Amino acid sequence: MKKLLLIGVALLGLQTAVAQQKTFELTIVAEGNFGTPNGDVFYLSNATGNIVQQGPLYQNANTGATGFDVLQDYDVIGDKAVFLSKGTSYSVVVADYPSFEHVQTFTNIGAPQTLVTGGENKAYVSVSNPNAVYQIDLTTNIATEVIDVNNDITSYSDYMLYANGFVYVVMPSKLVKIDPATNAVVATISPAVGGINGLAYDADSHNVWVLGDNALQAIADDTDALQSPITLTGVTGAGYLRFANDVLYFLSGKVVYAFDTENQGEAAQAIYTSTLTGTWDFAYGKGFNVDAASGDFVLGTAGAFAGPSTYEIVDGTTLEIIATGNIPNCIGANEFALKTQETMAVATPVAAQFSFYPNPASDKLIFNPKANGVYTVLLYNALGAAVRTVQATGEMVMNVGDLPTGVYFATLSQNGAEGQGGVQKIMIAR
Repeated sequence: MKKLLLIGVALLGLQTAVAQQKTFELTIVAEGNFGTPNGDVFYLSNATGNIVQQGPLYQNANTGATGFDVLQDYDVIGDKAVFLSKGTSYSVVVADYPSFEHVQTFTNIGAPQTLVTGGENKAYVSVSNPNAVYQIDLTTNIATEVIDVNNDITSYSDYMLYANGFVYVVMPSKLVKIDPATNAVVATISPAVGGINGLAYDADSHNVWVLGDNALQAIADDTDALQSPITLTGVTGAGYLRFANDVLYFLSGKVVYAFDTENQGEAAQAIYTSTLTGTWDFAYGKGFNVDAASGDFVLGTAGAFAGPSTYEIVDGTTLEIIATGNIPNCIGANEFALKTQETMAVATPVAAQFSFYPNPASDKLIFNPKANGVYTVLLYNALGAAVRTVQATGEMVMNVGDLPTGVYFATLSQNGAEGQGGVQKIMIAR
């Protein structure tokens, strides 16, 4: 297996970190050019202080592999990464995640268009030639066509959603509802929004939201009951529906709108206008997304499928740009996934009350506190999630060989006082 290539440190002229108060992880799907196997997945992060790029991830992980001829869609489902290729030939490729090592290729289920999870270890793929939806069991690597006794699946779908244990598939002006337990169509729903341009799910209120050109409508996820449609006054051509923290986000042109689902009597508000250039290639495919935890969002362009794709990451609260730039070697970005986190403060050597080595580390870290007694070391990844907690006295060895490469932060707690030993930055590299 090839090691992932770190490209971005040399790209400082192309990447601009505008506001470094947050760290981000950005996954980008490059569709690539038709007839040319240059589609793949890329990754950007500013956790080191510089914006660093990794990728193409699939090609780097599989010796001798080419990229994908039109990477139509991509998703991570459990411990598997799934790729849909729809160029001169058609395939669905499954790889282990996060290693991206190849597991299985399906070539006999039609032209794949759209992908969504169907619950634990299941993927659902909408295809044309012929029109159908398939369930792929990611444990057994078996693809099974959805049972559709009433022929409700009449075309491929551009939008699919998994909500409350069901898969919702957009057909022209209606939704087809699939039960993964039986792998069968169990209902159809006809919203009153015209053509459907997006789906989103609010698990707290148990509503599936549907977006039309200038209207929103909620569907109860248990009864399929339709609420009254909500007209989006002054909005035309709405699309790219996303949900985070009780707010629905969507695009109209280059303008980001926000609609508060807790105050549905209030009109949707225009909150941001993108600074990116581009026309038809702006927000191409799924080129707009929102971090469901932070409300920060990302927009991108496909670079007209000729030059590098571009992106901008925006703080959803302050509406300031966190980062913007080009994505070298990424042709035709058609999908983004974003995670952001407030930056952790790093202690100076004087303030830190513990030492450790080696740094960078590959498989083990050795900690030594400067005070006696029982202490606890917590190791966090760049997004602030705790990945190790170890308690010890004196010198302590922490195994990190199973952790992905990247930037981490260590804190020491002693006598019930958390983090009083300061925060130190650690690199894991192999």
